[in-house]
Amino acid sequence: MKVWELESACRSNPEAWDLVSGDSEWQAEYELVRAATQRINGKWDRQKLDTELPDAFCRKVLTGVSNRYREYRGYIRTAGFDPTVGELSAVDVFDRFGGSFLEDVNEAGLAEIPRP
Repeated sequence: MKVWELESACRSNPEAWDLVSGDSEWQAEYELVRAATQRINGKWDRQKLDTELPDAFCRKVLTGVSNRYREYRGYIRTAGFDPTVGELSAVDVFDRFGGSFLEDVNEAGLAEIPRP
């Protein structure tokens, strides 16, 4: 998952970053995210924003994201769609489909499940 994708996934739960902010195991990755998401002279550093983060770091941060999702008729949708279908967490979606897919669901409200 890229820095900007994880930052976007945490937009509604900024407190998710607290799970790694004081953790010495993830300090370098946390500092990279903080640096990448700061504008310098009004510009983003695209290279830093596109840096791939370790999956374990992403999972730890995503456990703090309260968004819920549902699998329905070949799509993953935001949870509000159908309460009769089981919920998935952000970590579940990340583990099954990856960070880019999670970003697509968050931005569009749904994404078609890739076929093998």
